[in-house]
Amino acid sequence: MIGRGDREAGRRVRHDEGCEKVAGNATAQGETMFRHVVMFTWTEDATEDQKAEVATRLRELPAVIGQLRDYVVGADAGINEGNFDFAVVADFDSPEDYLVYRDHPTHRAVIAEFIAPIMASRAAVQYAF
Repeated sequence: MIGRGDREAGRRVRHDEGCEKVAGNATAQGETMFRHVVMFTWTEDATEDQKAEVATRLRELPAVIGQLRDYVVGADAGINEGNFDFAVVADFDSPEDYLVYRDHPTHRAVIAEFIAPIMASRAAVQYAF
């Protein structure tokens, strides 16, 4: 459902059509955050099951990596041609927390086992906000 928010274990969870915000705390006014955005295109032979497994595995990460403040993953809505196929938006309290996520063995395993085999291209950016 669009815009429905719930509280689970101190983290805000929102289920939007087409993407899912799987973790997050409210941000205090004036607080600087650090955001990581990554987008993927899948190979032509990637199956729907493989794509769904990527989303499933990524959505499990907030339960394992406590540094994730907000975490939204989802497939492109398919409105515009030429877009990437899938995106991840992850918010952290600091660049150091992002590095913990980036290098976390569970995150690295998801990349190696589920993303890399079907990834055609990737783009990423990190920034403070």
